[in-house]
Amino acid sequence: MNQTAKRRLHAYTVGDFWKGKVVPKIRLQGKWLTEAGIQPGDEILIEIQGDGVLLIRRCDKEQD
Repeated sequence: MNQTAKRRLHAYTVGDFWKGKVVPKIRLQGKWLTEAGIQPGDEILIEIQGDGVLLIRRCDKEQD
């Protein structure tokens, strides 16, 4: 795995524009996820680490 691999993505806007209820959406896909050890069907945990910082990791089968 390449520890320095980085990807720049765009946060999209989704929701009801007329009512002003919109939220950000991030779509992740690609071979780089496989290189990070994430496979189709894996359960993923996303934690907020700080303002603008998310930690994304695969859940182990034994974890709740």
